[in-house]
Amino acid sequence: MLLDKSSSSSSDAANAVLNAAPPIDDAAARLLRHVLKVWAREQGVSEADVPAFIDGVFHHAAKTIRDGRF
Repeated sequence: MLLDKSSSSSSDAANAVLNAAPPIDDAAARLLRHVLKVWAREQGVSEADVPAFIDGVFHHAAKTIRDGRF
């Protein structure tokens, strides 16, 4: 439903939802960041590279959703 492109008003609303940045206190985003941080450390990603890795994952996920490649 969020990606339904048949109606311009629902499409505009979907784009607004998908393009909105989650609030900093969003529990799901915090949990995902924590899980990614733990996974990255277990995989040997250096501590200095962890924030860039997490941001990259979030960027890739948002781009994939916006492009409808899921």
